[in-house]
Amino acid sequence: MSNDTQPQLPVWLRVKQATELYPIGRSTIYTLIEKGLIKSATTRIDKHQRYGCRLINRASLEKFLEDRATGGDAA
Repeated sequence: MSNDTQPQLPVWLRVKQATELYPIGRSTIYTLIEKGLIKSATTRIDKHQRYGCRLINRASLEKFLEDRATGGDAA
């Protein structure tokens, strides 16, 4: 049995969740998506569907930030 009481973070985040977890604004998230710097997916099935949900891959966002980090241990 594990004593971990913290819930696991989801693999995919809504844009609002991403901006709450990381110090990045909504417009920056969309810019990163446009430039192909982070992975995203939409739940919209076809281009005629009016609404869908944009999801951000948490690992790609974390990698983006980690790749740009400076200082600390070089481990």
